[in-house]
Amino acid sequence: MVGLKIGAFTFGELGLLCLVRFLFGIGEAGAYPNLARVVANWFPFEERGRAKGWIWMSGRFMGGITPLIWTLLVVGSTYTAPLLSWRGAFVLFGSIGLVWCFAFARRFKDHPAEATAHPVPLATKEVHALPWKLLFANRSTWLLGLMYDCASFSWYFNITYFPSYLETRHGLDANSIRGSILKGGPLLLGGFGCLLGGY
Repeated sequence: MVGLKIGAFTFGELGLLCLVRFLFGIGEAGAYPNLARVVANWFPFEERGRAKGWIWMSGRFMGGITPLIWTLLVVGSTYTAPLLSWRGAFVLFGSIGLVWCFAFARRFKDHPAEATAHPVPLATKEVHALPWKLLFANRSTWLLGLMYDCASFSWYFNITYFPSYLETRHGLDANSIRGSILKGGPLLLGGFGCLLGGY
């Protein structure tokens, strides 16, 4: 809604845009840790690597194919006219997300025992305080953080700098189908790499 005018009132400014992005970050932060818990609850030990590979591959694949879908919807192609404005595409993507969240919340169970016709009560576990000192003194924690920094750097490079590099250095049309495929290509390849790594 940033920049949207209704009468004499204009929604938002840079501060609101930053606030919305900050809230998205808070919402996204727990996604992969929660997925790790789901995989641990639902998959036997020997299948967890494959399940995590599918999860990472799906995230990268959709990140890679989104520029193409966006271009087809908002810009069109040689054979099709644009179907939506950019705001309409945002509403469409957001609506799909809301429908998915509603359906997922109604059907998902934390543990297989809760999903049976006659749920088996789960044993209650004793809750312990997180040993922060031990966590931050652990070498594996620091190495895992370094690994995520490296993975995040390449991810952000591909979704921020790489598209503008293709446009300015190689003259790629920002609104072309070819451009949207090339911009999403590294993410697609990374997604397949995640899948293979899981196997």
